[in-house]
Amino acid sequence: MDKIQTNIIIGEITLYTGPMYAGKSNQVVEVVEACIKNNENFICFKHTFDDNRFGKNEVVSRTGKKTIATSVANYKNIKTEVEKNEKIKTIKTIIIDELQFFGIDNKEEVEGFIKMLQNFSKQGKKIILAGLDKDFKNEYFPLTKRLIEDGLIQNENIKYLKATCSVKNCCENGTCTARIIENKELIDVGNGTKYKAVCHKHHNYNEKINYNEIEWKNEDEISGTKNKKKDKNWQNRVKKRNSYCCGMFKL
Repeated sequence: MDKIQTNIIIGEITLYTGPMYAGKSNQVVEVVEACIKNNENFICFKHTFDDNRFGKNEVVSRTGKKTIATSVANYKNIKTEVEKNEKIKTIKTIIIDELQFFGIDNKEEVEGFIKMLQNFSKQGKKIILAGLDKDFKNEYFPLTKRLIEDGLIQNENIKYLKATCSVKNCCENGTCTARIIENKELIDVGNGTKYKAVCHKHHNYNEKINYNEIEWKNEDEISGTKNKKKDKNWQNRVKKRNSYCCGMFKL
């Protein structure tokens, strides 16, 4: 497949990116909520690699927010689903979570995905993407690299999100994803038992730091939700919002 020209700027498209625990899926759920509130036809996707972590056909944020999504394995699945649903009603917004999993070790998938985005953009659709920018080695995922480094998304539409460094007593932003277990495979889907968000100082792919000797912050220290979790009103709002989103529509 011929490589797409790198000077083409995709139109109305927004990318939420950054390390793990930075709130990317939370942004996806908020976009879905906005679509529902505005009676805007949308469809939401996520990669099947994420099914083993939070369940199939659901985007789940670490703050407890969740929404229905269609699990897909590649860009062709996305095209098929969009075409099928557009026979019923025109889709205005296309939302794709876990972007980093598309096109790993597959250049044709990356280029096909980009061509699909360009076609959706030409059709006047709004596109929301969310995913990790870099892997545990702090190297770009192939698709994210093409979109960011080759200028396929306007800079003002790339939203870099930051987490909090998970190392105890560190006050820096978490801008890297650290794998804290022994595994060199690129894809190993997991959560806090396998990965932590850390600052550049505490990123350890080159084994300068022994993560087994690191004292980590607990979840409440990272998210600041300790008091919220004790607040029954907050709990009820979360339950009501989740019920609303997951009971609403999938086109």
